[in-house]
Amino acid sequence: LAQTQSCNPRALEKSLIRQLGGSPVATLEAWASDSPLIEKNATPFEQTIYDGINPLTAPVLWFAQTEPSIRLAGHLIGIDKLGHFIENGHDYYLLHRQEKRSAKELLRFGIFLEMTLFGIPTSGVLSFADSAANWEGFNFWSQMTEGERPYFKCVDSRYLQIRSFTWADYVSDLWDEAINCSLFRSDIRAIVQRNFAIEGLQCPMELKPCEALARLPNAQYLVGPECLRAAGVKPQFNYTK
Repeated sequence: LAQTQSCNPRALEKSLIRQLGGSPVATLEAWASDSPLIEKNATPFEQTIYDGINPLTAPVLWFAQTEPSIRLAGHLIGIDKLGHFIENGHDYYLLHRQEKRSAKELLRFGIFLEMTLFGIPTSGVLSFADSAANWEGFNFWSQMTEGERPYFKCVDSRYLQIRSFTWADYVSDLWDEAINCSLFRSDIRAIVQRNFAIEGLQCPMELKPCEALARLPNAQYLVGPECLRAAGVKPQFNYTK
């Protein structure tokens, strides 16, 4: 619990992000990666769908390799989603609070990031699961002291936590890249498709969850085209432009 000397929402926010966030790896993500309390599934890079990636054409993906997976609130996710939730979600919140960005602008910003700084040009991957974790992180930060279900209430000039945190409020199949499939740059896509064929895999690996995801608000921004099509929904956006 963050300690503040008065009911100053900005001080509370800064205290929490200092304890949980950070870049390039958020403190929460680093803790989960190192903690023996968290059961993790780490797959060697050469056994993943990215086996054969050229470090010269996808340096971020090559050097970062792939994060281990964990089961969180009943969903299998990459541990990097914790950093997206805390750090990138806070970035969204700052854009909303300081620059008055609307929800739609934030959702578009998430796709922009995946198509520029953090995705296609550097890793060759556009991850809708990352964008979904960013978005839910924004929802988390927006609920600190505001909204219908805030986490903290001011009592006698001190913040009192009135709501318990549970990952189940935020984590869903949107965060699972085996269901909410990523898009790939052409050279990466060829490698991934080859590895899928060798292993007899497909994405989405389960079709039924996509039906539920396609009905979610903002699905066109948070659900990948492959999952939308599996649910019989036509994607609105052309990500190849």
